[in-house]
Amino acid sequence: MSKDNKSKTIKKSGSKQHKNIGLMIGSILILMLTIIAFIFVPAMSQSGSSSEEMVFGSYGDSKIEYVAGNYFQRQIEYINNVYRDSDTLSDNVEYKRQLVWQTAFNQTVIQKAIEENLSKSGVLISDSQIDKAMVERGAFNEDGVFSEELYKNASSSYKFDLRNQYEEDLLREQYLADIMYGARRSSGLIDFITNMGSDEKSFNYVIFNNDSIGDEYFVSYASTNLNIFSKASLNKITIFSSEEDAVKLQKKISSDEISFKEAAIAESKDSYAAEGGNAGELYFYDIQTDVESDEAANVVFALKDKEITDVIKTSYGWVIYQMVNTPAMPDLTSEETLADVKTYMSRNEKGLLEDYLVTKGIDFSNKISDSDFISTALSMNVENGTTGYFAINYGNNRMIPSSITSATDQNASFSSAAFDELFLERIFALKKDGDISDPLVIGNNVIIAQLAGSKISEMIPEASMEYYKYQVESEISGYMQSDLQNYVLASDEFENNFILTYANIFYSN
Repeated sequence: MSKDNKSKTIKKSGSKQHKNIGLMIGSILILMLTIIAFIFVPAMSQSGSSSEEMVFGSYGDSKIEYVAGNYFQRQIEYINNVYRDSDTLSDNVEYKRQLVWQTAFNQTVIQKAIEENLSKSGVLISDSQIDKAMVERGAFNEDGVFSEELYKNASSSYKFDLRNQYEEDLLREQYLADIMYGARRSSGLIDFITNMGSDEKSFNYVIFNNDSIGDEYFVSYASTNLNIFSKASLNKITIFSSEEDAVKLQKKISSDEISFKEAAIAESKDSYAAEGGNAGELYFYDIQTDVESDEAANVVFALKDKEITDVIKTSYGWVIYQMVNTPAMPDLTSEETLADVKTYMSRNEKGLLEDYLVTKGIDFSNKISDSDFISTALSMNVENGTTGYFAINYGNNRMIPSSITSATDQNASFSSAAFDELFLERIFALKKDGDISDPLVIGNNVIIAQLAGSKISEMIPEASMEYYKYQVESEISGYMQSDLQNYVLASDEFENNFILTYANIFYSN
């Protein structure tokens, strides 16, 4: 190849390479712009939209509307940046966009409520306060110092918008300082909250649950309820359209105009259709939950081989059953059957199981007199343990360092204990070491607790107490802000049209 041809080849190749890189970079930029626009810029209908069409609601006399540069728009931009940088959300851009706009809307409602409240109270932000903010808040800083030149060169509209923004910010800050952070709280209140978690207790415990019930109990129950656990092989057709359609199909099958299998494949709307309606082996209780009465279930299980039912109404449509093999009584020696009995009882006979577990708990308590708590538990092969020290902390409140959740190493049996007021009340009613509770029902468990010890909490060292009190005050302020949001968003002065306006903006064509 000649030098000239080689040069031309290189140039041609290089041109193509640069073109590909340019296309790739352009595609990335378009993707980035698309994502940003998808979150920020309303997708207006082709007919256009005015700012009036972007009113999302109102609070009192104040509209909640989207206008470029206003509080709502700035909140959207700020919140979007927070979510974009956090990577805590899914990759669903539509979900992110609606979450950003909804959160910004809520914040704007609160801002308008604060402004109205302060206006009615006669609170104003002075020009000198705004002037100070213009100097101190960095919009015209150069190397950390206010620059008169930057200020003079800024447009009047920019400075006007910035003054309005600072006025809104200062109003909100004034309100929060006065109502939230500046509220006077007595030292007695802070001391009381700080010491709520000081009294801690530790407990020995035993747990009775379904795993601690012997197989003989379930076999006994099944033996006295054999009909519930009888099993038959059945075919099934489900029709959603109407009872009339189901009756017509049933008559076609009965007259041998079409086979059950063909009808199921062609007309049935359930998951068995592709298999010709083959639903497999079903217990009587499976049919009970399917149909609307025990009488209808009895009709199904009274079928002879190959017989079909009339149309049976259910909560979701109309069904036709065909008997494949007549019902058989359960084999109670089968592990599979026994497992099904246990599952059935855990779902449908919780009261019976709970009563049985309470009885076992009482039996355990009666045997403790002959031995100590843990030894008795070991002798009876009952799940047992000892908690760490913890205070009463309903709901795992962050202002109290310890909780039953952490003290039990998040044992699943205690998963709902922190939210069970009666349970916490009863175990903390135990006063002396060795005192034993009655059987306490919590979730699917019955627990008996014995007070193992009491102490004053050591989780907050004296040297850290002042800092902890500061955290308590911050937490109180956080709760007050949450209460403020709940109050404002539930107020009769608040008119919420967010969903409708959002849909009109982003989904109008």
